[in-house]
Amino acid sequence: MIFNRWLIGLASCTSVLWFCVGGLPAAARQTAATIRVVDDRSGQPIPGATAELRHPGPRTEEPQYSARSDSEGVLQIRTQTPGVMSLAAAGYATLRLRWPVTSTEATLTLRLARSSRLRVIVEDAETGALLDASVSVMLHRRGNPTDYSISTQDGVAEFSGLAVAPGSVVVRAEGFAPAARAIQINGEGAANVALFSLRRAALVEGTVLDGENRPVSGAVVSVMYPPSLPDGRFLSSLVGGRIITGGDGRFWVRGIIPDIDLALLAREGGRAARPLRLRVEAGQRLDALTLRLE
Repeated sequence: MIFNRWLIGLASCTSVLWFCVGGLPAAARQTAATIRVVDDRSGQPIPGATAELRHPGPRTEEPQYSARSDSEGVLQIRTQTPGVMSLAAAGYATLRLRWPVTSTEATLTLRLARSSRLRVIVEDAETGALLDASVSVMLHRRGNPTDYSISTQDGVAEFSGLAVAPGSVVVRAEGFAPAARAIQINGEGAANVALFSLRRAALVEGTVLDGENRPVSGAVVSVMYPPSLPDGRFLSSLVGGRIITGGDGRFWVRGIIPDIDLALLAREGGRAARPLRLRVEAGQRLDALTLRLE
């Protein structure tokens, strides 16, 4: 009797959990879901599409559940455990969605869009030499944002399987100022190319002091670029980020974008320094700067 009551209680808790994480309503919940995968434009079935389900928590290489569509584009997911499902097929952009989904249909139809490619070329703005760099692409797909990061090979990063969508590209290379650019991935099956010419980064260093010229430990130093700079706010987070001063009040900010008016900011608790406005040249190092908290 006690065991039966325990089972009833466990079932009730599980039902509440599914409801809270966006599971299917009671009328539509089932132990297996049937999915039909079709081409976004033609509506034709896509055979060989692979669905992989990964549960929340630490990322693992192997999915917790996988299935492949048959010749009619149909596959079954035999679990309603919450997670993130990715749906991929050759020549199509990967679709990601929360699982389980809410549907009253016996068969859920999911549409895949043809994918595009992106080639990012990274060079030294002064010499034209190709650079080793880290390239990140973030696609702003409504309800399904995705991001990718790879390193260049001989100055070139190749991305495939991208959806047609707006996005951003961020490029970083050792010793150079980072760069960010808004992009639009065009044309299903098209090849998109973006060239980034990076300039040598500048370095600034100095000390944060209080009103009595004593070094301030734990002050937060950051860089702010003007609104006129494309993606200026985003680049501000990349350059320096949050620099925390040590016991001697010293700070170092690397990766400064040259030949741009910028401001150095410092704050600690309820105190803040007046913005220190400056402009540096490519490869320049400015030291002995002072930020005074008021």
